[in-house]
Amino acid sequence: MRKRTAIRFGVLHVCLVSILLFMNSAFGQQVGDYRSRLSGNWGNATSWERYNGSIWQTATSYPGQNVGDGIVTIYNGHDIVLNVSPPYSFARLVITGLSELNRSSMTLGSNRNLNVMDVLIADHGEIGWSANSTTLFLPAGAVFTVIAPGRLNTDAPCNNTRRIDIGGTSYAACAGGGNVVYTFTDINVAGGTLGLDITAEPDTLCAGQSTLLSAQATGLGYQNAVYTWTGTGPGGYNFSFSGQNPGLSGPLTTSGEYTFTCTATVTDNSVTPPFVYSTFETATVIVYPLPTLGLISPSVPVCHGFSADILLDGLLPGTTFDLAYTIGSGPQTTVSGILAGLAGEATFTSTPLEISDHLQSLEVEEIIINRYENILHSCAQSFSGKTATLLVDQTSQGGSATAFHTVLCYGNSAEISLAGFTGDIQWQQYDDVSANWQDVMTGSGQNTSLYNTSGLLATSHFRAKVTSGVCVPAYSNTVTIHVDPLSEGGIAVSDQTICANDPPSGISLSGYTGTIQWQVSEDNALWNDIPGALTDGLSPAQTGALTTQTYYRAAVTNGVCPVDYSNSITVVVQDVTPGEIGSSQIIAIPGTPALFTELAGASGSGTLSYQWQESTTGCSGTFTDIIGATGYTYQAGILHSTTQFRRIARSTLNGIVCEAFSNCITVGECTPALLPAALPDLMGQTSQDELGDCTATLSLQHPDFDPGACLPVSLHIGFTAITPGIPVPTGGSVSPGSMQAFTFHAGTTAVSYSATDQQGYTSSVTFNVDIADDEAPQISLVGATDIRVCMGTPYQEAGATAWDHCEGDVTSMVVVTGQVDIAQAGIYTMNYNVQDLSGNAAQTLTRSIEVLACPFSGQVVYRNVAHTPLPGVGISLWQEGIQILPAQGVTETDASGNFHFSAVPSGSYEVRFTCGNPTGGINATDAARIHAYQRQPYPVGKVVYKAGEADTQPGIQAGDAATVLSWFMQGATQQTGWVFWVRDEVLVSPPWEGGDHPVVHIGQGPASVDFYGLVRGDKNGSYVPLVPPQQGP
Repeated sequence: MRKRTAIRFGVLHVCLVSILLFMNSAFGQQVGDYRSRLSGNWGNATSWERYNGSIWQTATSYPGQNVGDGIVTIYNGHDIVLNVSPPYSFARLVITGLSELNRSSMTLGSNRNLNVMDVLIADHGEIGWSANSTTLFLPAGAVFTVIAPGRLNTDAPCNNTRRIDIGGTSYAACAGGGNVVYTFTDINVAGGTLGLDITAEPDTLCAGQSTLLSAQATGLGYQNAVYTWTGTGPGGYNFSFSGQNPGLSGPLTTSGEYTFTCTATVTDNSVTPPFVYSTFETATVIVYPLPTLGLISPSVPVCHGFSADILLDGLLPGTTFDLAYTIGSGPQTTVSGILAGLAGEATFTSTPLEISDHLQSLEVEEIIINRYENILHSCAQSFSGKTATLLVDQTSQGGSATAFHTVLCYGNSAEISLAGFTGDIQWQQYDDVSANWQDVMTGSGQNTSLYNTSGLLATSHFRAKVTSGVCVPAYSNTVTIHVDPLSEGGIAVSDQTICANDPPSGISLSGYTGTIQWQVSEDNALWNDIPGALTDGLSPAQTGALTTQTYYRAAVTNGVCPVDYSNSITVVVQDVTPGEIGSSQIIAIPGTPALFTELAGASGSGTLSYQWQESTTGCSGTFTDIIGATGYTYQAGILHSTTQFRRIARSTLNGIVCEAFSNCITVGECTPALLPAALPDLMGQTSQDELGDCTATLSLQHPDFDPGACLPVSLHIGFTAITPGIPVPTGGSVSPGSMQAFTFHAGTTAVSYSATDQQGYTSSVTFNVDIADDEAPQISLVGATDIRVCMGTPYQEAGATAWDHCEGDVTSMVVVTGQVDIAQAGIYTMNYNVQDLSGNAAQTLTRSIEVLACPFSGQVVYRNVAHTPLPGVGISLWQEGIQILPAQGVTETDASGNFHFSAVPSGSYEVRFTCGNPTGGINATDAARIHAYQRQPYPVGKVVYKAGEADTQPGIQAGDAATVLSWFMQGATQQTGWVFWVRDEVLVSPPWEGGDHPVVHIGQGPASVDFYGLVRGDKNGSYVPLVPPQQGP
């Protein structure tokens, strides 16, 4: 049911309020409102339209016929006859017309009841009566509001039986008769019956707040109204007040609905008895409860950077609220739009948490309710001690995994460590079958930073899964452990028998796994690697020729796995010695030699047999088998030429035949001695200079005679210098086949051998021995490595010295490159190198020469206590009596006594001074000091000494004191000028040896020298020059 409108209007507001009320009735419609459709009876539904929430529709019932009807409006010039008394109340009756000629009206023809508390007769609306003795009954407290030109019809004939009864108080169309005090005209003029407007502001509160109560009577007799207030509410709340405006109600502490009623009573004493009438109005105030908060459930852990969900209970169910909280001592944060459930529970989400928030308290400081279920209203409540402890886990860090060994042998375990991680560890292994990572179930330390795997049978991949609390797991890098299969030695083939000094053959390996290293042993116990024997077969070059039984095997190593060995094979070496036959014979050709006998027997590992051979081309020539000559001795037939013989001894073992050749004997006439076809090639041999004399010692094996030569007599060696000037060893007779050491000098030496037999025949051979010098000469700079010279000063090249190990002093061969421009400042480089006759070059040396613009500057001051600067002193630099700088004139000191030469060539210079400044300071003290010094010399500044030389004689003598005294007595015109010298230079004792002018040395950069000046004779330095500088002569 719509709340009754409590607004009443004064006369001054009639026009405006009429328009507003009309607009409200016409346009502010709600569901259940009625408006007239056409003129007719109230009880006829077709007289009305009803609003359904979107459009007006022809009504199916009349206003008040059913419960809950809203505002009823008669408008648009319609006249509705109130022919029924509606059984139910409705919100308001509004009657408003269009014009004076087109009024809207409600007409009564008999007594009728309307259960409505608010009647508004607005612009050109009216209520009329069609019969006398007709009354419109309204409930007590109902109010008529009349806004002109709206009215209660008072047209003639006036009759006081046409009435309005409001709760027993009657108003009539005309005065007179009955208990009627006021007429319709009184109501029209007053703007309505007595009405009352009360306010309770605000009418919605939060518990503990107050509302402001006020009242204003309107209508008939409102000026004399007396006000009384009452109020009730939850929790036994009662309120009473006498007066128009109570003001604040006081705190309304209990939530619920409060009712405040104001009654306005008017007593009209102009009639007898006095007429009393009243009206009342009720205001409702809704008080909402303050926010409540029970417990804050402890937060479950969250990961760093994520938000925590905080559970609240003890809230007001169904409320929507904002919440302010703090974390630790941090700033306050507000969360909006939180909805409390029907059980008073809610959850809100914090801001993302930092690791520094761990174990900090999250405290709810304030809750502001914005909505109580479907009602918008705001109430706030502060809280203290409502906290939850935050648990924040650090972000998982996978860390860095490292294996101590990344390559293992089959079946071994790996040790993997993890560093730089954050969280709990679970080691994982990649499963090739499922193509997934799986937690390891074997090994030890699966959950520690040091994990030992089980024995690995294949290459495997591992990583650490690291989980910090509730954070998402992180993973370390992947560590791959390569697993090498076990070494397999394989099978070596094959055992064999060979002849001495032959290499074995066909040794090979199969069925192996890994890298091969062949090994050799003489006893099948102690084994040695064969260098370079790394393939599955052994070559003769790797085994070499054998002289004893030898064993071979393969050591096979696969990756990091232990070595495994093949079987060993045995190579049996069959050794055959040929024995010795005899002897060479000299016979006449043709002729038959004597029996060839065995001087030393042959031997062998197997069964021995023999074969004799002959040659007619010498022992080094071609031999052929002699058919049938298979015994250990042999008788040759008639020889027609000189012939050589030898015997082959053959040994057969395991089917292998080995043979050896005896010595060669010659039968026939005598032949010259023969040297071997090849001599040792010693050309190009070198040696370090161990003795420090540029020589090398080589051992030469002298050649032996051909066994078939005829009784050689001697062997001679000789040496010839191919490289001019080098010493050569001493030659002479040597023992054939022996070793002998000779010392050779660097260079080329020819070595010659000659042999002579009994008949005087000779043969010779010559070869060269080259001793190379591979040592570079040594070079040294003369003078400094870094030199500084001034511009304009000639640069004198000091050069370098050089010494060669073999050639001695090679300074003359030093090559110097580079140049120095003394006219241009800069850094220049000179390079020095030398090469000996063998082409060995020394390491290049360099010298840095910096050409400087060498300035020369300084200050000239008077040698007195104040060290007064001397301006205008002319300075020039001289060498050997010639002025060098400036070329003409002098350089003068400035006002501060300073001078400057911008660029002075290196060298020693006399500094000469000219000065035309006034002199002074000569007194008797100077003469006395000169006299005292002459009697007993003492260390004195050199400039002081020069100032004391007053007369023309060198040195300080008695005459100098007399001269100074005479100057003092006679005046300044007799004084002779100035002396200058290097500041602070001291003459320890006479005689003077410094020359007439000071000398400065320029070079190695800027030079600065200060000088003292003194008036000649002013030995005590009492003079203080005061005059400005003047140009000297």
